[in-house]
Amino acid sequence: MMEPKELLTKRRIEKLAIENGYREDMPEEEWPEIGNYQVFISHSSHDVEFIKKLKFFLRHSKGVIGAYVDWQDPDMQHETDARTAADLKDRIRKARKVIYVVTNDSLKSVWCGWEIGLRIVTRE
Repeated sequence: MMEPKELLTKRRIEKLAIENGYREDMPEEEWPEIGNYQVFISHSSHDVEFIKKLKFFLRHSKGVIGAYVDWQDPDMQHETDARTAADLKDRIRKARKVIYVVTNDSLKSVWCGWEIGLRIVTRE
């Protein structure tokens, strides 16, 4: 029987990020080339400060070199429309894994629901 994995709550991730050296004033990691990321992080834009800590935690505690977030993608700096959907669909397909960050704001987000639904449907 497989051991259950530890549930990583927001509080736990923030604590581990800080223990591993995260500081609010540190520059963000360089943006990985499109397709050169291991995980796609589906999240609400209201959770940006937590997402920075999550990315730091993933890199320094889990060895994740590239984590995709749309606000760091220079090609995603346009209106949210059909092009946005096509671009996100491409990014999700290229990711090895998708992390869905569950917060009150992400549960209200149409885009987050669409992203997780897309990943379930396109998973093969």
